[in-house]
Amino acid sequence: MSAPLRPILPPDLRAFYAHARAATYAANQPAAPNPALLGAHELSYAEGGFLYEDRYFDNPTERPGSFFGMEIVRRGGASGPVVATCGYGGGLTEAGLQLTTDAAVGQVLQPVLREHADRVRFGERLRVHRTLETGRWVYADEGEIRPWGWTGIERIWLEGVLVYSLSYQGGCLLAGY
Repeated sequence: MSAPLRPILPPDLRAFYAHARAATYAANQPAAPNPALLGAHELSYAEGGFLYEDRYFDNPTERPGSFFGMEIVRRGGASGPVVATCGYGGGLTEAGLQLTTDAAVGQVLQPVLREHADRVRFGERLRVHRTLETGRWVYADEGEIRPWGWTGIERIWLEGVLVYSLSYQGGCLLAGY
């Protein structure tokens, strides 16, 4: 297990952020029925004085499996975020994902996001192998800590063929991080 070169978040904030991610999309939580942003899928989680908000946009008719998302963590009733992350990714062909079912990627991604929530999409490096009925899968997060925050590319291969990629970056908006 590799450790970041420097702390990117206060420990309590990082623990909350990892737990919130694992408890929302990765736990298959349904999106809010009336999103504040038209066309968004909105997920939220609150605990211990923090509020996590995940908003992502897709167009399954035009580009199945592709999306743009942003995550924000706020402290208490504060109006501004203390953490912000954004990412774009998904299908790797003009027509989007070309698997038997696009949900197959989610069957790999969601468990990895739950089981490794404290490491994924935080600028670290991680590789996870899975064997499912649909074949042999490999998940990799190739991250990097930067002076302003973190960045990385999350990828999934099926039987050695790259089928999913997400580019992300984020940062902490608190002094000293």
